[in-house]
Amino acid sequence: MKGKRKLSEKDILSWASHAEYETSDPWHSIRARLSDPEEEDSVRIKQKPTGKTRRLVLAINLVLLIFVGILAAGMTGLIKLPFLLKGYPQPTHVETGRIENADAFYEQVSIPDLLHIDVDFDRMSALTSVKQYTGETIMMDPEPLIRAFLKEQYVEKSIWAAGVTYLAKDGDVTEYLNVYDGGESFGTPTDVVGGFDYRKDVGGDDPFKWNNVVCLDTVSSNITITPNMINFDYKSEADLGFAPYSQVVKEIEEMVQAADLPELAIDETYSLDRTTMMAHYQLAKEGAPGWVGLSDEILALKEEWTVEDECYFFSMQQMVGGLPVDNRGWSGPEFDSALFMNKMPVTRVTLTYDHNGLRLMSAQNLLRIVSEGEEVDLISGFDAMKVLVDDYAKIIIERDIHILSAQLCYLLYPASEDNLSFTLKPGWIFTSFSSKGSYSSFRIDMVDAVTGELYPGRF
Repeated sequence: MKGKRKLSEKDILSWASHAEYETSDPWHSIRARLSDPEEEDSVRIKQKPTGKTRRLVLAINLVLLIFVGILAAGMTGLIKLPFLLKGYPQPTHVETGRIENADAFYEQVSIPDLLHIDVDFDRMSALTSVKQYTGETIMMDPEPLIRAFLKEQYVEKSIWAAGVTYLAKDGDVTEYLNVYDGGESFGTPTDVVGGFDYRKDVGGDDPFKWNNVVCLDTVSSNITITPNMINFDYKSEADLGFAPYSQVVKEIEEMVQAADLPELAIDETYSLDRTTMMAHYQLAKEGAPGWVGLSDEILALKEEWTVEDECYFFSMQQMVGGLPVDNRGWSGPEFDSALFMNKMPVTRVTLTYDHNGLRLMSAQNLLRIVSEGEEVDLISGFDAMKVLVDDYAKIIIERDIHILSAQLCYLLYPASEDNLSFTLKPGWIFTSFSSKGSYSSFRIDMVDAVTGELYPGRF
């Protein structure tokens, strides 16, 4: 083996500045190889013109930089490249921040202590856009209502301040139909417009007897109830002895159609069985007269409960464009926290049905759609719930709060001074429940489904 020839400093500088080292390893540093060159290698150095070499090296570096930049952009999803290496994870969409499912919600949201989310996520709307509408309160035509609800020809018609009452009687059955016309028949305008009430008395059986054992109204913000009126104790959609649930629903649908009412859908339903009603009645007896709204006189309306007292209770909502109209009520933009004013208008329908058929029905502010507006994009229910939970995280929660439901629905924004015309805009309505001592209360919060702005309620 030949000895190594020691290179002078001049040789090294000349080599580094004016030469290209020919090797099969193009990424190897020339200067690294200069630290200990073999004599055989040294003869393989080719001298090239300085200007040409520099231009070549510059061009190669520029090409490499462009290639690496394009490759990096493709891998991060900024551009799509068909030639990316097989198996490398390529993004399928640009992240928008929209929370689409429960797992993502719980990953992004911190739930405060004592706050419980009992929402049925499977029932939460997944719509991403809806149209907006304008509507007006329907002035009810009494003739279809009379045909649908009064089994016998009415024998009495009474005009009073808010509307007209039709009375029909057959033996021990007396039916009452109140149609609210805003005072048109009476000749003095009133604010009670666009609804009706129906009631059937059978013998001495008062249909309001159920007020002692259940809440016969749609829950709304700041409503307080006693333990005897908590509807959650009853089963939903369970069959009762006098008729299967499905049969009753069918009869109600036929009645609604015969009355020429707008499209309605069931919101809540409870099957009031004798056992649970008796338990609630005992709670009422123990609480009266200390509980607000209860007295011995009221309790005396019904003291013995039998299977003949069992009934179905329904809360219904008007449907517009496949979406329900709000029936809870929420505190609007001009909400005064001190006075709890400006509760926004709703459309509300409730009814009670037992072995004698329909016993009670109330409909308020049913709407006629006047025009269809533009389509708007929506935030998801999980996005809206995050807004609400984040707001709860800002306060001190002193007792258990349960968020029971999240519903995408149309909200009514008054568009006229008489509150008979409305703009229908989408919003997420959240119903929460909390108990303190002998009283329980509900809170209704609204999150604008377009802007994400929260309009909080209170207990």
